[in-house]
Amino acid sequence: MKRIIKIAYTLAAGLLFLASCDTMETVYEQYKGDGPTQYVAKVRDVVVNPGFNKAKLSWGPLSDPRIKKVMISWANNAESRTFDWDPTTPFETVVDGIEEGSVIFSIYTFDSKGNKSVRVDVPTPVYGESFAKNIEESTITNGTYNETTNEIKLAVRHTVNVYYKGLQLIYKNLEGEEATYFVEKGVNTVSIFDAADLNIRFSSVFAPQEDCLEYYESEAKLYEALITPVFELESDNLVLAAAAG
Repeated sequence: MKRIIKIAYTLAAGLLFLASCDTMETVYEQYKGDGPTQYVAKVRDVVVNPGFNKAKLSWGPLSDPRIKKVMISWANNAESRTFDWDPTTPFETVVDGIEEGSVIFSIYTFDSKGNKSVRVDVPTPVYGESFAKNIEESTITNGTYNETTNEIKLAVRHTVNVYYKGLQLIYKNLEGEEATYFVEKGVNTVSIFDAADLNIRFSSVFAPQEDCLEYYESEAKLYEALITPVFELESDNLVLAAAAG
């Protein structure tokens, strides 16, 4: 009698297992589609250098020869760019037309059949007009020019902005060509020895972060030497004369 009960339990367990397998197979058949998903290799070690309404993305080669294209998307996939790519070579591109703010780039690789890789997400800030509006610029507080030595002497007041790098000077040299001179943050006096005159334009240079794609340079301004009023006594009247410097 015990043997009959044991056999009955064995048969019941076997039938339950077969029923379970049948159910799993049904689920698999329902969702397997045309076959298992074919993934190509995903990009690795992506480097992003942010800029002003743009960013540069780069990464190294991959060992998957099936890869033919790469797609970069952002703004919740509302914007995207697709590029042909030979995976045996490094990849680099600059994507522009990006709105200022925190951006997440999503990157896929594709083969010739449309099979794609697992998505790779890379976050980065992108800078723009708001950044430019909220910076304090540096200025030239005093300047002199020596016609004998062709020397310009300048006194500079730097901004304390954390992104500030220095002041870019643009002047005309003795050959009549436009030349530049960069005054680093913290350097308050400048001497230039090959200047044709004191007509100097200057702009402040900012770097949003160390690995940024480009520096931001404010609009150039013309330095104008101060005009100091000088009083002269003439026939008991004060005559106001303007004298440079």
